[in-house]
Amino acid sequence: MKSSLMEELKAHSRTDHERIHQVPYFDSILNGTFSVIQYAAHLRAFAIIWTSLEYQIRQSSLNVSLKLMKTYQNKWPFLERDLRTIGNLQMHPEVISLSLDIVSDMLIQIADHPCSIIGFLYVMEGSLNGSEQIKNQIEIRLLRNDVTHYLKAYGSDAKNKWKEFGSIIDSEKFDDEEKSVIIRSSLQLFRGLNSLFQSISGIKDPDAQYHITSVNPEAGDHPMPSNPLEISAALRAGVKAWAEFPYLKLRFGERGLRFAKSDSCWLATLPQLVQTEIDNQIVWLARLLTNRGIPSAILRFHLVVLAKELSESNPEGKTTYQKLNAAANSLHEAQRKILPDEKFAGIAEEMHLKLAELIDLHANSGIALLSAFLDEQNGLGNANNVIVSWFREEFISDQISRETFDKVIQDAFRLVGERKV
Repeated sequence: MKSSLMEELKAHSRTDHERIHQVPYFDSILNGTFSVIQYAAHLRAFAIIWTSLEYQIRQSSLNVSLKLMKTYQNKWPFLERDLRTIGNLQMHPEVISLSLDIVSDMLIQIADHPCSIIGFLYVMEGSLNGSEQIKNQIEIRLLRNDVTHYLKAYGSDAKNKWKEFGSIIDSEKFDDEEKSVIIRSSLQLFRGLNSLFQSISGIKDPDAQYHITSVNPEAGDHPMPSNPLEISAALRAGVKAWAEFPYLKLRFGERGLRFAKSDSCWLATLPQLVQTEIDNQIVWLARLLTNRGIPSAILRFHLVVLAKELSESNPEGKTTYQKLNAAANSLHEAQRKILPDEKFAGIAEEMHLKLAELIDLHANSGIALLSAFLDEQNGLGNANNVIVSWFREEFISDQISRETFDKVIQDAFRLVGERKV
């Protein structure tokens, strides 16, 4: 008899599941030697993961996701309650980094393979199946029962909820390729959690506050949000900006994704400032990025998506988050003074089509190239020379093609002068 998907998931993940239970942090819970700082790090890491995953569940159009949502119980309210009670304890930077890595990997995987969300849910829902013993030990050690709402989210009904989850999963028809994706995603998360809990095991004292170096050690020392909802929204926006412009992946690879995430987390802290300060910060960042070959069109897209993601995650802050849209519009207005939007779109598309006949061009490359030229006209930096040189060196191998490439670029830039307001 053919195994069910739940049986296959259990069989394939057994070793990884057992390894997590062997992590010192869980031994310390059972023998009562863990610290409240370790438990707080556990809760905050899971808050980051759950808020991101629950957003993806709500956005999913998979039939199985729609079935799950009918009886689904959000975990974030329980985690928020526990974290509020514990207080704003400082968090180990490596734990933040690992949590954010887990989330960004999930977002990319779900975007490429929507059914992978089932594997991630299998792991996270399963973590609450049998959490009674852990809950009891934590309450005994901390002498309080008001910080374990998450662990008792299902109460005495945890076993039945797990069976219900399994029944819904097994009622769906997945082909062999989809099953393979779901199993791989579960193993990916199990291994990510193993690293996370190993890091929590090593926490001895309160460590650094929330800083961007937790997301990307290369990014410098800047603040990032402490609210898991805002962190989740910032990561989604960073991944979307990275995906919208394949140039970023082609040129900067995984390092580019790390900077997209760290920039996004820093940008999410800006709405607390007044608009003029935000605008100044955005211009500073635009200059920095353009000199690295990242035109302002990418930053503008990032800001708009970030404002949308933050507003959807926390509707109460929508008015405040709209400051990011205003900053994006301010950047955009500087471009419009040189070239109106409709003329920009026409030149960018024409350049893209001509270059596509010459090289294997990716989405929005025309927009990136034209934006870099206008940024230079606006005094934002040297993006034009940087990005054009990169395209030429990366894709053009012979002299004739190089001359053709240069002519297409020069003709497009000449049109800008002819079509100015």
